[in-house]
Parts: sequence; structure tokens; C-alpha cells
Amino acid sequence: MLKFKFLLWALAQMLQRKIKSNPDCAHFVGAKRLVFQIRTTSGVGRHYVIENGAIQSFDGLTRNPQFILSFANAAKGFSILSAKDAQAAFIRGVGSKDLTISGDFREVMWFQGLTAFLQPPKIVSPYDKTRTAAPMKTDLMNQPLTLPNGTVLRNRLAKGAMSETLATYYNRPTQDLVQLYRRWGTSGLGMILTGNVMIDRRALGEPGNVVIEDETDLPVLRQWAQAATEQGAAIWVQLNHPGKQSTKGLNAYNLAPSAVPFREDMAALFETPREATPSEIQDIIERFGRSAAICKKAGFGGVQIHGAHGYLVSQFLSAHHNRRSDEWGGSLENRRRFVLAVYAEIRRQVGPDFPVSIKLNSTDFQRGGFTEEESLETIRALADAGIDLIEISGGTYEAPGMGVNMQEPKKASTVAREAYFLEFAEKVRAAVKVPLMVTGGFRTAAGMNAALSTGALDVVGVARLLAIDPDAPAALLQGSDSPQQVRPIKTGIKAVDRMGVMEVWWYERQLKRIAKGKSPRPDESGLAAFLKSALSSGWGTFRTRRMRASN
Repeated sequence: MLKFKFLLWALAQMLQRKIKSNPDCAHFVGAKRLVFQIRTTSGVGRHYVIENGAIQSFDGLTRNPQFILSFANAAKGFSILSAKDAQAAFIRGVGSKDLTISGDFREVMWFQGLTAFLQPPKIVSPYDKTRTAAPMKTDLMNQPLTLPNGTVLRNRLAKGAMSETLATYYNRPTQDLVQLYRRWGTSGLGMILTGNVMIDRRALGEPGNVVIEDETDLPVLRQWAQAATEQGAAIWVQLNHPGKQSTKGLNAYNLAPSAVPFREDMAALFETPREATPSEIQDIIERFGRSAAICKKAGFGGVQIHGAHGYLVSQFLSAHHNRRSDEWGGSLENRRRFVLAVYAEIRRQVGPDFPVSIKLNSTDFQRGGFTEEESLETIRALADAGIDLIEISGGTYEAPGMGVNMQEPKKASTVAREAYFLEFAEKVRAAVKVPLMVTGGFRTAAGMNAALSTGALDVVGVARLLAIDPDAPAALLQGSDSPQQVRPIKTGIKAVDRMGVMEVWWYERQLKRIAKGKSPRPDESGLAAFLKSALSSGWGTFRTRRMRASN
């Protein structure tokens, strides 16, 4: 009993020393105000107050704490709190009923992130490569991450971007988006990336895309941002221009670096684009900056440039899609001029302290397209320019890098390590020190922690799992796996199954259900979903064009 009481007192002293001596820890605490208590079921314990960058503890209990950690008895409490791997012992304690939690779960998760600072520094540092040889000593996903500009993510688990198509037919954000992101916000995620938001109403990827090009929808945008931030998560907006990758009939015309058509079997869905003029290119660059500035004003915590999956930024980088002979094409230096100009304009309009990231292909998986070597060179250039975080992905609609092409990885090492792009991330880590996020292929909490333990990445991204199990992060952050598993979605029609857009539609249907307060349907037929989505997309295209004509 005395040892337990002393440990409760010492806990606050240790944390207070970390707050004073570790700038990252002090930043993580920030202006947080939190009242909680740790006790036994018999009522022996202390209560704690975190306020104004300091932590104090007081003997005895208090009324109405934000959360309570209650141990079966003093001996159990001492063994869990003093364990060498306290966070693992904490998780086991919850599972065995030696420990019960009441109150605000998200504050418990924040507190667990704070206690990560009591671990040895080599485990906390995101760039210390010596940790790769040491066995994993803690649940790395629960550790906070400080970005180069000082922004702190409360843990290393992030939601990757997924297209929601929950906007109106005039592309305005809706309350469905607010409800969907509030659901994800309560799950414990450290960072949430929105689905691709378009910067120009004339250039949509799908009916139902949100467009941010002026401040008309600022009140709803603020609600959308707050739905996540009020739960303690960071929420960043993914900004995009589809370029040629827009379904036929949706836009009056599609712009691209060059007038390169889609392959023959996709020509029925996608029109051949028109080559963008230099003045149109400059207008698009300025639109990226304007949209980012509006996101900042609305209360979003950052933005991400969508530079992957065959959209406009990716098209400029690819020698297959970009066959220009002016300053925007030809050499790799010219082909990456567009993405660097987009980044520079966003940075000019949002300032140095607002996080700006990019999602970038490791490769296009297309003959004559963007290669790994070119991707590495582009990453070096972005790092030199000051990008805050890089998410690694791959593929296009014509050659999907995730889903269709990678549901069954060929390498045994990829199966064991789960992440699709981990090997490329290791090459990037050797080249730059920018924080890295890898999304795709993760299936288990153990696999996610193992990937983090290599030092090759700093943030684990999950996306499709959250469309079939929106509460999965709560389990993963406690070391448990989701009962759901992402599976290949197929219609049985080979031509359809080869297209990345098919799976996009299936997952959009699940997001719409969650937004309406319903449960997702992980067993929904791929063929039925495709047929319903094709009809819906056709109707949406018609309604969108009618809305444009009437305005």
C-alpha cells in the first residue's frame, strides 16, 4: 500500500521534470487542462491536475474528474504502473480487469501519449536509426510526434484520405461530412486526412466532391474541422485537381499537362484531355494556395497536396502523361517544377507554421511513367523546400498501386511486414529526415508497431479499414486488432476489376452509411455496389452539370 501511494506521488514528479527538461513534452502538454485520478477500488489514491504547462498531484480523490484509472488493489496498481513496459502492462491490465477506466476515453489516450515521454529518449525520437536493432519496448503508435514546424500529433496513427462524395451537387460541404468525421474523431486517431477536396468547381474528379475556392461555405467548413479537433485529433485537408482523371461528361473539358488519352479499355469512361496553357497552369497554382488559406481560416490543422494516384500533380511528374517541351515538361527538373510551385504558393499564403504535406507516388506502375529514382529525387527537392510530412503511396486509375494490383503481394517479405511501400520508405529515410507516413497494407497492431520500430516511417496510415470499422483505431491503440479485414472487392467482370475507380465506389458507399448513422456493410457485393454506384455517378454527373448551367 505504501509503495503504491509513493508511486502515485512520484508519477507527477517525474512527469513535471520531463515537462521542464524536454521541449517536445512541454509542447505536447501546451495549454491542456485535465483533471483525473488514479485509485484502487477501495478508494486509496491521488488526483492530478494538468494546467498551464504544469502537473500537480494531491492526496485523496476529487469530484467529477475527466477520467479515472481504478485498479483492483494496490498491489495490482503498483505492478502495472511500475512495469518496465508500463504501456503494455496497462493494456494487459485492462484486458484482465485488473484495471478499469471510466470517463473520457480520448483523454486517457492523450495521457498515455504523455507517459511515453518517460521512456528512454532513443525510443521516442522519430529519427534515431539505432533503435532498429533494439527490441520494441513500448507501443510506438501511442507516442506523440513533433513535426519540424513544432506541430504535435498526439499519436502515430492516422486516417489516410478516402473519397467521400458527400457534398451537394453544387459541391458544397454538408452535415454528413461533419457527422462522418465526428465518428472518426472519437476513435483516438492522431491525425485525420480528409478525402480529396477540389480547388476548382470546373475541375471535379467525381460528382459530390467538395470544392473550396472561396469563403462561401466557411461556417460548414468550420463545423467540419471542429468535428475532429474537439476530439483531440488533428485534421488536414487533402487538396486536389483531377487533371485528366475525371469521368466523361462531368466537366466541360479536362486539363492535363499533355493531351494523352487513357488506354483503350478505359476510353469509354474518361475523355482525352486538353493540354493546359501556361496561364491555366498559373491559375491552378494560385488556386491551390487560395484553397489552403481558406482551410487554415476554417480551423483545419494542415493541408496535404495530392501528388499521387494519377491526378494532376502526379500527371506533371510522369513522363508518360507529361510530354511538354516548355518549362513544365521534358526533364525531371522541369516536370517537378509544377509541384514545387504549388508548394511554394501554398506556403506563401499560409505562412511558415501551418503544416503542409504531400501524398506522393513511389512509382506509377506504368511503363514510361514516374519511377522510384525520380520519386526519390522529387522527395529530396520537396524536403529542401521545407515540406512538413510526406505520405508514400503508388499507382493510378490505369495501374492501381493499392487494392487491385497489391491485394496479393508477391514478395514474402511484404506479406510479413504488411505495409506495401515500406521498402521504398527505407530508401527515403536514408535520403531525407522529413517525417514519413506510409498507408496501405497494414492489417494488425503488431504489424504497425513493427513498421514503426524500423525507423523507416513515423506515421502509420490506415484508410479502407476505417470504412468498414470506423472504431478500429480505439482497438489498435490498445494493441488489439479490428475484427474486420480489408478484402479484395471484385465484380467478376475483368475489365471493371482492373480499374481503381471500382473499389473507390464500393468504399464510398460504406462512408455514406456511416455518415447517416448506419453500420457499414463489409460483405456488400462488389457487383451490386458497382452497378448502383455507376447509376448514381451518372445521375450525379447530370445533376452537377444542371446545377452549373443554372448558376
